[in-house]
Amino acid sequence: MKKKEQKIKATDIIVVLDRSGSMDSIGQSTVDGFNSFIKEQRAAEGEANLTLVQFDNQYQVDYSNLDIKHVKDLILGETFVPRAMTALYDAIGRTIAEVKTKNDVVMVIITDGMENASREFNRDGVFKSIEDKKKEGWNFLFLAANQDAIKAGGDMGIAANNSMTYNANDASNSKMYMNFSNKLTNFRSAKMNVNASKVELDAALSFTEEDREDVKS
Repeated sequence: MKKKEQKIKATDIIVVLDRSGSMDSIGQSTVDGFNSFIKEQRAAEGEANLTLVQFDNQYQVDYSNLDIKHVKDLILGETFVPRAMTALYDAIGRTIAEVKTKNDVVMVIITDGMENASREFNRDGVFKSIEDKKKEGWNFLFLAANQDAIKAGGDMGIAANNSMTYNANDASNSKMYMNFSNKLTNFRSAKMNVNASKVELDAALSFTEEDREDVKS
């Protein structure tokens, strides 16, 4: 009897994107970076779906588990409009609660500021939600400006090697998008080997000291 081939799961990429007012100074590099990220992921190996959540002190789902090939570019002033405050915990907690999937998950959280407006979730609640999902095999990346991303990410349960600080200027922001997109591409390529170990997959999503130096600008 032939051994049944193991099907490689799709990758569900969840992007939780800050659109609070302070993002206005890096608005153009944000949409350019996001659009380049989508272009690279369309060309990467394997199947991928995108959930895009934008948040300020409101919560907006642009795409829910949409095939990456059908995702449209963001446009500054139209589909990406910086405004208001930063309800980071609410955005993370609500997104985790609402996403239902059996695929492999990489959740990418991008912010340029500290939490200052959440009403439904606090840090402890987000920490528990992330810990629960990590046990289910979810992966998390935390990319943050104007703060120590390793400390802030750690406070929410995200490992230091999956957290990275960037600077709130266009050059650093652009490099950050290129960097984490490359991590996603590496992760998806590694998955194509059905025998890839968890250590190998974790390494594909880990930021190195070289990566951290590269995004400084």
